[in-house]
Amino acid sequence: MTAAKFLKKSGLSDVVLSRVWDLSDPNGKGFLDKPGFFVALKLVSLAQAGQVINMSNIYTETANPPKVVSTKFLNNT
Repeated sequence: MTAAKFLKKSGLSDVVLSRVWDLSDPNGKGFLDKPGFFVALKLVSLAQAGQVINMSNIYTETANPPKVVSTKFLNNT
């Protein structure tokens, strides 16, 4: 599964996910390496907690890890 498809399961809007991606892939490689994926997960967690998503907040504590919803369960409803 690609990182983009996985991050889409966060339930965040495409606008927010686009910002997350841009910050996680600052060189525009079109894919996330391991550190970039970890940055994306942190930014998703921040967004889900209602925090501003930017690199200045990357070390901000969040109460919960990022939440992702399995599409397996969504397709069965």
